[in-house]
Amino acid sequence: MVESKFLENLENLKLSGCSITDHGLMYIASFQHNLQGLDVSYCAEITDKGIEALTTSNCIYNLRGLDLSGCSITDTALTAIANSKNFSNLEDLYLSNCNSITDIGLASISDSSNFSNLENLEISHCSRITDQGIMHLLVSKHLLKLKIIDLSRSSQIIVN
Repeated sequence: MVESKFLENLENLKLSGCSITDHGLMYIASFQHNLQGLDVSYCAEITDKGIEALTTSNCIYNLRGLDLSGCSITDTALTAIANSKNFSNLEDLYLSNCNSITDIGLASISDSSNFSNLENLEISHCSRITDQGIMHLLVSKHLLKLKIIDLSRSSQIIVN
C-alpha cells in the first residue's frame, strides 16, 4: 500500500484473506485518519504486534467496525484494544475463529469503559471461551449497548 492523497477520505478497508502482515497494519495505522471500518479477517499474519500498532496510533481513532476473525491474536491484543481510547467508538467487533482468545480476553472487554458503544460482538468458533467468559459479558456495567453476541460453535460453552 502506498500513502496517497486520493485515499484520505477512505472510510472502510476490507483486506479479508489477504497476505497483509503486522508491518502492513502498522503502515495503515500511520496514515488512515478517516477509517471507520477495518476488516483484516483471515489474515493469518496479523498478530498482537499489529493490533498494538492500531492501539497506539494517532490516526486510528474513529473505528466503528473491526473484524479480526481468524487472525493470530491472543488475549494480549484484546487487552490492548480494551485499554486504548482509539476504540471508544467501536460498535462491531468480530473475533470468530480466534482460537487463542480465552475468558481473560473477554474479561478485558467487559471491564473496559472504552467498549460502551459496542453493539455487536461475534465470538463464534472460539474454542477456548467458556461459560465464565460469557458471565463477564453478561454482568458488565460497560456493555449497556450490546445487542448481539454470537457464540455459535463455541464448544466450551454449556448452557444449563
